[in-house]
This record gives sequence, C-alpha cells and structure tokens, in this order.
Amino acid sequence: MKIYLSPSLQEHNVGVGDFGTEMHRAFQVTGLTATYLVNAGHKVRTSLQPWSELEASALLAKVVNDSNAWGADVHVCLHTNAGPPAADGTLVLHYPGSAKGKRLAECVYKRLAAVSPGSDLGVASEPVFYETRKANAVVAYVEACYHTNAVEARDYVFARKLYAWAIAAGVLEYFGEAVPVKPVASFESIRVPRPLREPAWWADLEAYLQRAEKTG
Repeated sequence: MKIYLSPSLQEHNVGVGDFGTEMHRAFQVTGLTATYLVNAGHKVRTSLQPWSELEASALLAKVVNDSNAWGADVHVCLHTNAGPPAADGTLVLHYPGSAKGKRLAECVYKRLAAVSPGSDLGVASEPVFYETRKANAVVAYVEACYHTNAVEARDYVFARKLYAWAIAAGVLEYFGEAVPVKPVASFESIRVPRPLREPAWWADLEAYLQRAEKTG
C-alpha cells in the first residue's frame, strides 16, 4: 500500500518549554512513523519541509497534489494542537460521511489515546480541513496533543517514538496487518535502581513506562 504522511508545515506555531515548533516535532514523529511502516512492507512518501516557505494559499495544494499524483491509498496528517494552557487531549478527524476515513481515524485514535497522557477527545468529522476535503486517499487528520499544554508538550518530545508507533500501529490495524512491538520494550529490559538525586527526565521515563504497561 502507498501511505502518504503529511506532517505540519506550520513553522511559526511554537509550543511551551523545550517543544520548539509544531513543524519540527511533526517531522521528527513522521520520520519515526515512516520507519515502522516501511519495515512493515509499505511504500511511504512525505511532504517536505522547504514547502513551508510557500504562500499559505499554495502550501496545502502542493501537499495534496503530491499525494494525489503519487496515488496514495492512505493520507495521514500529523499535527499538534494549540489552545489555552489547560487545554489538552488527542483528537483524530476524518471527512464527513467517509466510512473508510472514519475507520482509519478510529484505528489511529485508539492507539494514540492509549499512550497520550491527556484527555481523550475522540474521533470527529468537524472541522473539515483542506487535506480531508481534497486528498483522494483515505484521510486521517491527527491532533496528537496540545503543544501549548506543558505536560503534553513535554511528553510528546520525550516519548515521540511511542507516538510514532501508535500512529503506525493504527494504520497497520486499518489494513488488517500485524502491529509492531512497542518501542518501550527496550526500556522495560533495563532495571535501573532509583537514583538518590533523580535527573530531570526521570519522572518522564516513569510515566512513559506506566502508560506502556497499561496498554499491554
């Protein structure tokens, strides 16, 4: 199958703390997601960072035209959301009335909601974004978390491989294929005693492991 990954090209959307820009983090997660899908035997194509320099009116048309010309079977948009500091949650959107789009969105959402720390906002068909309207492929538009929420932004950076796994796992489940082993397995094999003075990343690691244990 041909899977088109469309990471955010919003280079001016800045998250809190060390998050950086939405585009930078989206491309990080996209690269990891692509690796899982390629290893599963699929062809993967992604939009390109330099396209962010295009005028807003031409940017998304460039992405959609690239996806359509390639003949993608599935088109997945990878974004993080913005809002007030307390806003949180995972949301996946699809085109209204698309049964395949809804099923793809549900498969991806199920995996993402299980690994993300915030609220579970569900699957929706509104608002309708340009890519959900214009791409010929089955589309899932992912808002993985809020980069304006300190807890979610930090988690997305620390556990980005887990988020990538969740997106890839959802796509593979949509195709009825086996889901790869979660990346947390490598952490679980290391038994490190709690240090007397915990480093800054220790709490993130513990939270990461707890989520992985809950989701099997």
